[in-house]
Formats: sequence, C-alpha cells, structure tokens
Amino acid sequence: MYSIAAMEDSELVVMTRRQYEDLLNQYPVIALYFNKIHERAYGAALLKQKTYATLSKEAFYRYFKSTYPEMIARIPDAIFASYMQVSLEELTQLKAAFIS
Repeated sequence: MYSIAAMEDSELVVMTRRQYEDLLNQYPVIALYFNKIHERAYGAALLKQKTYATLSKEAFYRYFKSTYPEMIARIPDAIFASYMQVSLEELTQLKAAFIS
C-alpha cells in the first residue's frame, strides 16, 4: 500500500497495529507525542497544497529554497523535481532563475 525510499542511512522500526495500540495504552504520553507528530505532518501537507496551488512554479521554488535551505541542499534534484511535479530540465531553469 505504501513504500518508503530513504535518501540517507536510516533505521526502520516496524510494529503491528496491535503492538502500536498496546504501546499507547501502556504509555499514554506516547499517544500525545504521536498526536503532535500527526498534527504537524497534516499541517505541513495542507500548507504545501495551499502554497503549491497558489504560487507559480518559480515562486514555489523560491519559497522552498528560502524556507528550507538546508533541506533542499540534501535532496537530489531528480527527487525534488518529482516533488514539485516538474521535469529535471524545468527545475534546472528554476534554479538558474533563482540564482540570477
């Protein structure tokens, strides 16, 4: 149903739904922690949708580059182009326009 692709060395911990529910029942503070993570992730997804839908591709690139400079430096161009839903050539042009 889902896949995970890591761009950096990662460690993946897997648990069943039952194990997850047992963990939350045993340690209620973890439920609060995961709730905060989900709130932030959902908010970030909504912000990306809103920002992407209302800005031009160039403005979105400028926004992302100025808001997340350390992240964009770590993401390969091909992956970032896919995230922006542009070709690699279009991303190259956007980067050139940003520099000038």
